[in-house]
Amino acid sequence: MKATRTRPAGFGNVRGAALLAALLLSLPPAAVVAQSNAALAASPASGQPVPLKELLARWQRQYQSTIAYDSDLVGSQQVEAPADAATLEEALARVLPAVGLDYEKLRERYYILRPRAQPTRALTGRVLQPNGRPLPGATVVLKGTATGTGTDAEGQFSLPAPPEGALLISSVGFVRQEVALSANTGILTVVLPDDEQALGEVVVVGYGRERRATVTGAIAVLDSTAFLSRVSTNPLSALQGAVPGLVVARTSARPGQENWGFQVRGASSVNTTPPLVVVDGVPYDDNAALSSLNPQDIETTSVLKDASAAIYGSRAANGVILITTKKGKTAKPVVTYSGLFALKTVGLGRRFTTLPQWYEMYNEAQVNNNNPNHAYKSLESHYLNPPNDVVVPGLFNTADIGFFTTDLQEVMFGTGRTWQQNVAVAGRGERVGYYVSVGYADDGSILRLGDNSNRKNNARVNLDFKPTDRLKLFSQLTAERQNRTEPTAYTPLLNTPGAVQPGYAFFTRDGRKPYGWGISYQSPLALAEDGGNHEQVDTRLGGQLQGDWDATDHFTVSGAAAVRYTFTGISTRSNHLDFYNYAGDRIVNTFHNGNDFNSLRRETQESVYQSYYGQLQYHATVAGGHQLTAMVGTSQEENAFNSYFVKVNNVPPGIDNVAQGTPLPNAADARGGAKLAWALVSYFGRATYAYRGKYLFEAIGRYDGSSRFTAANNHRWKFFPGVSAGWVLTEESWLKDVPGLNRAKLRASWGVVGNQAGIGIYDYIALVNNNAGSYPFGLNNPASITTTTVGNLVALDRTWEQIATTNVGLDVSLLAGRLVGTVDGYAKRNRNMLIPVTYPATLGGPPPLTNNGRLMTRGWEAALTWTDKIGGLGYSFTGIVSDSRTSLMEVGGSNAITLSGTTTGNLTQNIRGFPLNSYFGYAYDGIIQTQEELDAYKKVFPGGGLPASLGIGDVRYRDLNGDGRLDQARDVQYLGNSGIRYAYSGRLGLTLKGFDCSLFVQAVGRRDLFRQGSYYRPGVSSNQNISAHFYRNTWSPARPDAEYPRLSANADVTAYNYRASALTIRNNRYTRLKNAVLGYTLPPA
Repeated sequence: MKATRTRPAGFGNVRGAALLAALLLSLPPAAVVAQSNAALAASPASGQPVPLKELLARWQRQYQSTIAYDSDLVGSQQVEAPADAATLEEALARVLPAVGLDYEKLRERYYILRPRAQPTRALTGRVLQPNGRPLPGATVVLKGTATGTGTDAEGQFSLPAPPEGALLISSVGFVRQEVALSANTGILTVVLPDDEQALGEVVVVGYGRERRATVTGAIAVLDSTAFLSRVSTNPLSALQGAVPGLVVARTSARPGQENWGFQVRGASSVNTTPPLVVVDGVPYDDNAALSSLNPQDIETTSVLKDASAAIYGSRAANGVILITTKKGKTAKPVVTYSGLFALKTVGLGRRFTTLPQWYEMYNEAQVNNNNPNHAYKSLESHYLNPPNDVVVPGLFNTADIGFFTTDLQEVMFGTGRTWQQNVAVAGRGERVGYYVSVGYADDGSILRLGDNSNRKNNARVNLDFKPTDRLKLFSQLTAERQNRTEPTAYTPLLNTPGAVQPGYAFFTRDGRKPYGWGISYQSPLALAEDGGNHEQVDTRLGGQLQGDWDATDHFTVSGAAAVRYTFTGISTRSNHLDFYNYAGDRIVNTFHNGNDFNSLRRETQESVYQSYYGQLQYHATVAGGHQLTAMVGTSQEENAFNSYFVKVNNVPPGIDNVAQGTPLPNAADARGGAKLAWALVSYFGRATYAYRGKYLFEAIGRYDGSSRFTAANNHRWKFFPGVSAGWVLTEESWLKDVPGLNRAKLRASWGVVGNQAGIGIYDYIALVNNNAGSYPFGLNNPASITTTTVGNLVALDRTWEQIATTNVGLDVSLLAGRLVGTVDGYAKRNRNMLIPVTYPATLGGPPPLTNNGRLMTRGWEAALTWTDKIGGLGYSFTGIVSDSRTSLMEVGGSNAITLSGTTTGNLTQNIRGFPLNSYFGYAYDGIIQTQEELDAYKKVFPGGGLPASLGIGDVRYRDLNGDGRLDQARDVQYLGNSGIRYAYSGRLGLTLKGFDCSLFVQAVGRRDLFRQGSYYRPGVSSNQNISAHFYRNTWSPARPDAEYPRLSANADVTAYNYRASALTIRNNRYTRLKNAVLGYTLPPA
C-alpha cells in the first residue's frame, strides 16, 4: 500500500453517499444515531440564521431518525431556521434547496443527503495542440464527477454538463487545463500547452546538470519509482532490465555475497571493471556503493554510456552511474514509511536422482560395461524399493550403505525471508531543507542449515542551506553497518547433494553424532551447525560538504570535500569434526580445512578515502538565440588502506579469543598485514553551445594523473577528450508541421575513456620476494638461508587503456507524446589493452601486463514507451532491447587454443579474431547407432585419439583437419561465448480509481553456457549422485533417439563422450517475471 494519499474530488457525490448509505442500512439505529444525555435545547426562532450541521443534529434527536451525509457536503453552511414541521421530510424540504442539496429516504427513519440534481446540457468543444493541429485522445472530465469522454481524431468532444462547474482537459505530453463553465458557455476551443517540464527536466551529468532537451549524449535517466516499484533491498537488483545497454547479473544467491556484476554496453577490455559509481558527486571504485545503498534514499539515477563519460576520464571505461539522493521538497514535514517482506526460494536449481533412479542408471552403466553382477546387485531390491529409512552394513566390511528416502536438497534448501523497514522525514523551510532516513534490512538465505544471513542498518542526513540568494550549501552524513554470516564450510556444504549416492543419513542411529560415509560424505547438517561460521562486519561512515556561489549572474563557483571511513572485521571459525558410522561406535572420517584444527582467524581492514574538487562555471544567453556554458575544474582523490590478521589453532569450543589458541607453525600463515595507498589528480572541463534549441554542441575533456604509473616519460598522465552534437529536427520548418510528430532529436558523439583495471598500486616498482622456504648454504655445517625470487617484471612504459567510443542516436516523441522512443548504435575500440604478452621461458620472472592488446565492441539498443488513457483506465508499456558483440583484434604472443584435460577444458579463452571469453570444442557429429557405424568411425581416426572401450551409443566427432587423429590442437572449433546477447525487458503499468498494477519482465535471448564438472555429465560411480536431467535421457537400444550417449562405468569413455562440444554447450536464455505489484493509494484523511 502506498504512503501517498489523495482525496478524490467529489467524494460527497451520489456514488459516495450511496456507499455510505449501504453501510448505514446494515446497522441498527442504535449503532449510528448519536445519543445525548443533555436536554433538548429550545429551537431557534423561525427565520433566525443557524448552522445547517447543528440543525440536522437537532432534527435527528427530535424526529428519532438518522440523517447520513458527507461533512464536506454540509460544511459550515448557514440556513434560516424554518417553522416547526410535522415531519422530518417537510423540514428537509423547506431547508435543503436553499443550499443546493436534496434528500432520499432509504427506509423508515433513514435519510441520506446528496447534491441537488442540476439540469444538464450537451457541451461541445475542440482540443488543439500548440501548433493548431487537433489533439486526438485527450481526456475531458467534468470536475468533481466521473463524467468524462475523449476527443476524436479531429480533437472534438461532447458530454452532458451542468450550467456551472469546470472541465479538466489532459493528455500525455501536455499541461492539464481547467476550464470554468457558466450558463453562457458555448462551443469551447481549448489549446493544451506542451509539457515543458518534461523537456526542461534537469538531467544529472558529470560535474553538473543539463536540460533533457539539450542533452546530446547517450544518457539514461531513472527516477525514484524505478527502485520503489521493485521488491529488492539492493539497488543493483532494481537496475536489472531498467536501462538499455546496462546488463546486471549475479552468480550466487549467498546473502550479501551475490557477486553482482554489471556492464554498460558490452565489454571494453579483458580486464573487467565495473562502471564507476558516483553518489552525490563522490566517486566509488566498486559496486559496494550501490549494493549497500538504501534504495529508498535514491532520487534519480543517470547512466552515462558514451562520450559523456569522458568527463570521468581514466575510470569510465565501462560507463558511469550517477546517483542523487533525496532532499527535502515540501514546506511541511513529510514522514514516509516503507516496509518490505519477501519470500524467495530456489527457482531453477540442480535436481538429482532418487535412490531407485540412481540404481537404475548405475546398473545400466555396469551392464554396458559387461559387468551385470556388480557389487550392489545383491541389494537391488533395497534400491528399487527402499525400506523405511534404514542403513545396512557395507559389503566386504566397507562403509555403511544408506537407504533413506529423504531428498538432501529439500532438507538443505527452502524458503528464505527478507525484511526491510525504512522511515524518512523530509521538509523544507525558507532557507533550509532536510531529509533524514533510517533503515534496516535482513536478507535471509534459502539455505535452511546453519546461520546464513545479511543484515544491514543505514542512516542518512541530507541538509541543504541557502544563507543568501547567491549561496547554496549542502551537507551529508551517512552511516552503514552490514553483517554477513555463513557457515565456514559453505562450498563443501553446497556440494554434498551431488557428492554421494542418495540415501544417506544426517546422524547416527541414536541421533547424537554426525554421520559420515567413507571419505566422501559428511552430514551437511553437522557442517552447517557445528563446523563454525565466517562472519564479516562492515562499518562505513561518510560525510561531505558542498557549496555553490553565484558570484555574478553568469559565473558560479562550486566546491566539495568528502571523506569516507570503512572498517571491516572478519572472524572465521573452522571446527574439527568427527563423523561416525551409523552405529556410532567408530569414526569413519573427519572434516577440517587443510591444516586447520579448531582454528580461529581474525582480520581487520581499515580504509580512509578523501575527495576534493572545485570548479568554475559560466553560462550566458546571447541575443539571437545563442546559449553558452563553460566549466573548468580540478579534483584530487586519496585512499589509504591497511589490514592485519592473526590465525591460531586449537581454540576451545565456545571460545572466541585468539589468545586461547596455539600459533600456526608457518609464520606467514599465522599473521600478516598490508598497508597501501593511492592517489588521483585530475583537471576537467566542459563547454556547450546551443542555437535556438535547434543545434546543440558539447566538448568535454579530462586530464588524469595516477600514482599507479611511473612518473618517467610522462606515462602517469593522460588526456581523455569527448565531443557530441545534437540536431532537433522538429525545429526545422520542413519537419515542424508533420502530423503526429512532436519532437525528434538526432545525436552523435565521440570520446575516449580510460581503464586501469589489472594494474596494481605498486606495479611500477620492481620487487624481490622473500619466500617462506629456505635453502642450505655451505658444506660442513650448512646454514639455512631464506630464499628470494624476482617478483613481477616491470614495464615502465605502460599506461592506461584508452577506449574510443562512437555513438549515433535518435530520440522521438509521437502522437501527442503518447509514444516516446530512443534508438542508439555504438562502437567501442580499445587500441592499447593491457594483456599478458607471451615471452620465452628464459625471461627470468613473471611478465608484466603491457599495452599490446586490441578489442572492438559493436552494439545497438532501443527503448519504446506508450502511455495513454481509456476512460478512467490509465495504462503504459515500456519495452527495452539491446545487443552487443565483442571481438579480440590482438592478444599478444600465443594464440593457441588449449583444452585442459579431456572433459570440458578451459571454459573460456581469449583468441584473436573471436569474441571475448569464447568457448571452443570438438565438432560433435551425433551418436553411434550400429556396429557398422562404429567400425566406419574407427577407420576415420587410424592415428588414435579414441578410447579403447568405444562402443555403440558413444559419441562421434569430426576430423576437421583430416589427419586421421582426434586431438585438441587441430580438431576444435568455435562454439560460442559467455557474453549476453539480446537483453530485453518490458514493463506494463495500469491505474484505475486509486488502484495501480505493474508487471515487469526481464529476459536474455542468448547466453552460451557450458555444462561442466561431474554434476553435468552422468559420471556413474558408487560415491556420487547423478543429475536427474540425464535420467532415461541417455542412449540405449530402447532409447536410440536419446539426447545423450550411453551410460558407462568406464571413466575414459564418459570423459570422451562429454568432451567440450556442441553436446555440452547450451543456450541459457530465459524470460522471468521479476516483479508483479498491486497497490492502492489512500485518499487523505
